[in-house]
Amino acid sequence: MLFFVDRRRARFRPISPDLALVAVLAMDLVPISVAIAILRYHLYDIDVLIRRTLTYALPSAVLLVAYLTGVALVQVVSRRSPPAMASR
Repeated sequence: MLFFVDRRRARFRPISPDLALVAVLAMDLVPISVAIAILRYHLYDIDVLIRRTLTYALPSAVLLVAYLTGVALVQVVSRRSPPAMASR
């Protein structure tokens, strides 16, 4: 619930639900507006950042899948083979 300060009485009073909805929508518009400005006017070289992120994410994902596949194969192979018997 949103409140505003009544300076004459020095206390908090709740604002109406309609005004609260307007306030919440206005607060949501700020980050949306910033995102639109960044994408529209190419601020902060966001295209380069996105491209580099995707460039590094794809090989990282491939390496992760290869590693997990290798670990799974080693576990399957080690469960199937009987333990080695020590000869005396």
